[in-house]
Amino acid sequence: MLATGFALWMIVGTDRPNDYKYFSLLFLPVVAVAVRHGIDGSCLALAATQLGLVALLKGYGYDATAFTEFQIVMFVLTMTGLLVGVIVSERQQAEDRLKESQQEAARAARLNMVSGMASALAHEINQPMTAARALARSAQQLLRAPAMDLERANANLSTLVTQIDHAGGVVRRMREFLRRGQPHFSTLSVHTVLDDALVLARPEAATHDTRIELDVAELLPSIFGDRIQLQQVVLNLVRNAMDAIADAHRANGHIHVRARLADQGKSVEI
Repeated sequence: MLATGFALWMIVGTDRPNDYKYFSLLFLPVVAVAVRHGIDGSCLALAATQLGLVALLKGYGYDATAFTEFQIVMFVLTMTGLLVGVIVSERQQAEDRLKESQQEAARAARLNMVSGMASALAHEINQPMTAARALARSAQQLLRAPAMDLERANANLSTLVTQIDHAGGVVRRMREFLRRGQPHFSTLSVHTVLDDALVLARPEAATHDTRIELDVAELLPSIFGDRIQLQQVVLNLVRNAMDAIADAHRANGHIHVRARLADQGKSVEI
């Protein structure tokens, strides 16, 4: 606004009627606003410029002929500002569409990854639920018996809760892994990120007779990143390792996931 006001004063406010050599100064603020805010910004800047120009022309007593000549030059400025605004807005929309496409592609990749592990994950969920059902029946029988064994019934119920928590944890991690669209960057614990990822990988590894071992160094610093994207990278690498072990027909396969300080303590290496 200050740049536009100064340019208008240089064009109209000084005593040089029909002198347009300073009119190019108006292009700078209009183009700058159009580049930053797109078509909406250029329209607002052009409207403000037009209103200011009309007010100054009237205030300094310019005649109709001068007003018409100024409007012809103003037409060129308007076309330039609108053209820049349209180009910038289209570029911003293209970038937004690209980001949305990338997010959909990442989500589809996660869905494809989990669908490949669906059978193993279903077994991982079904196993604790079956155990929980058996424990519930056992506790029920113990409580119905003439001589109730409350201690044993309580132990069964505690184990039942643990089994249900385990199944619920698998479902929760899988839901979070699939649901997220927008990246969300935050401070993360390396151990938690890796442990949550391997919860999804271990059931499939077990079906291939492969053991996954997690070894995280103590006192690792927190890291900053997107949890789901990091887990997706880890899962991709672990699944590649499982495929390589299966293709080699190796029995008792072993995948070792380690996290250590690297670069003289400046970074974390997985």
